[in-house]
Amino acid sequence: MHSLFSPISIAQVSLKNRIVMAPMVINFATEDGAITKEFCDFYIARAEGGVGLIIVGATYVHPDGKGFKNQLGIHHDALIPSLSSLCHRLHPFCKVVVQLSLRFREQKPEDFSKQEIQRYIYAFAQGARRAKEAGFDGIELHACHDYFINQFLSPYTNYRTDNYGESPQKRMQVIVETLRGIRMEVGKNYLVGARLSVDEFVPGGLTLRETKEIARRLEAEGVNYIHASAGIGETQHRMSPPMEVPRGSLLLLAHEIQKSVKIPVIAVGRLDRPSVLKKAVRKGGKLAAVGRALIAEADFVKKIVEGRETEIRPCIACNFCLWQLHQQKPVRCVVNPYVGREGIKVSPVMQKKKVMVVGGGPAGLEAAAIAAQRGQKVFLFEKKQNLGGKILAGRLPPYKEPLQDFLKYLEYRVSRVKVELRIGKEVTPEIIEGCHPDEVIFALGSYPVRPKIPGINNPYVYTAEELLSISSIPSGNYLVVGAGLVALETAEFITAQGSQVKVIEMTDKIGEDLPPIRRKLVLERLRQAGVEIIPNTKLTSAEKQQIMVEKDGEARNLGIFNFVILATGYRSNRDLISKIKNRPFRQFEIGDCKKVRTIYEAIQEGFEVGCASGLVPQSLRKSFSMVL
Repeated sequence: MHSLFSPISIAQVSLKNRIVMAPMVINFATEDGAITKEFCDFYIARAEGGVGLIIVGATYVHPDGKGFKNQLGIHHDALIPSLSSLCHRLHPFCKVVVQLSLRFREQKPEDFSKQEIQRYIYAFAQGARRAKEAGFDGIELHACHDYFINQFLSPYTNYRTDNYGESPQKRMQVIVETLRGIRMEVGKNYLVGARLSVDEFVPGGLTLRETKEIARRLEAEGVNYIHASAGIGETQHRMSPPMEVPRGSLLLLAHEIQKSVKIPVIAVGRLDRPSVLKKAVRKGGKLAAVGRALIAEADFVKKIVEGRETEIRPCIACNFCLWQLHQQKPVRCVVNPYVGREGIKVSPVMQKKKVMVVGGGPAGLEAAAIAAQRGQKVFLFEKKQNLGGKILAGRLPPYKEPLQDFLKYLEYRVSRVKVELRIGKEVTPEIIEGCHPDEVIFALGSYPVRPKIPGINNPYVYTAEELLSISSIPSGNYLVVGAGLVALETAEFITAQGSQVKVIEMTDKIGEDLPPIRRKLVLERLRQAGVEIIPNTKLTSAEKQQIMVEKDGEARNLGIFNFVILATGYRSNRDLISKIKNRPFRQFEIGDCKKVRTIYEAIQEGFEVGCASGLVPQSLRKSFSMVL
């Protein structure tokens, strides 16, 4: 049986291992599709990190089918030199394939004339020619996820009644003509793959049965490998499985396709831990592709090979990266502050200083680790008995165990760089004065807001954090106040333990701070659990467990509830900061104590301040211009 790290050849391309960097749009190119330094640096970091093959994702072959503002293009010969430079930079480390794509947001197959279809088939062929001239080792056709070719393949989207629709064989005509056009440009020996949505998970869409036939036809047409993905826009949780979807959930599809063809199949689908990645070449295809895990950790593969798995920065499958992309922003990562600035090197300090970090949440842990890594003497104070801040509660609702992995990683880092911990120690101005620090980094976090209404301080009223900290909650009828991320996840936590829940929200915004893929899944699960969510409803009294609200300008009685759970937002904890006068030290504020936001900003600011620690004020601006 082949291992993950055994070599493999696809057509005439030899790979050092079977780990593939999955194709992704990172939105780092210029608006006209050209490569930037940030684009190049991003891929160099992953190439150095040990993958056997990089598939540069969703590169548009014609401006009509450009899907994102800063997507990479291969639609013009003028782009060949910069594409060639990218290949030159990556080839010392791995092989490189470019994925050719077209995406039309509004148009469906029946909207295209035959002349337009031929124009785009020609564009794919010319894109392949440019790829070969630029030095790519091969091309992959983007034939999945609602993109142009996928929509022609799928009975769910293709309603044509001519030679490009109506039957499975005719629906294959666009991809077959595209492949034949490509072969005329690049020859029969050039590596050509195809990425398919093996199962679209929609009624009337592609299923494994029909995709097996497609895969066999593509093999007969000279395709050298099949990349087995799944899902379309409506089932995006299958395309990019969030934390709710089990790891390796698509491996069976890849395995079934592999049994149907002789060419290699690449398995994919949340292979974000070493154990499931290793399983992928046994229970999936002959290769395994990783996407978001490589965004979170550029050295993902290298650390597995070297037995440093505890050092891997774990992907938490939150899909924040995709949320950024869908807002036409460059891809960013909640757990990895280096994304988009891979060229930055964390430099050692010129003169060692004593740094005091107050607060052991994600912002404080990140700042402490970076400052200590650079050579500072770092002391981290946390008033609670455990490190983690908001992660301690955030890891407890259903499906949130990836946050526990991330907390373990943060704790490991501060231990590895020998940060001195002061756990269970609440800091006062006197303690700061007694420590004589050169710098103090305040990462004090925030505290839950309690609205000032009758009955709010009764023992049956909890904040969400207080409830989540109870190992076995009392049974009863619960009212959750608020409908953001914390509220909805807490409601699901309650229903998972068998109690009834109703949610009220004073605005019409439900789950607005959840990434769209997760929001859809959470709301559907709550609906199935019988949770009623009432918008535009303001809590006015919780006296004697009788819930009074205001809705549409009218007072209403919601009835008796055993418990009221408050998820009504947070307020910055600035008490200690306000007490510091005439400070003889340099001061930073990061995370929620600066402004209440998310774990993403906490990690970013912790990283930036850790990098700025020890720099004299005159060079601080220069430092941040380098880091940001």
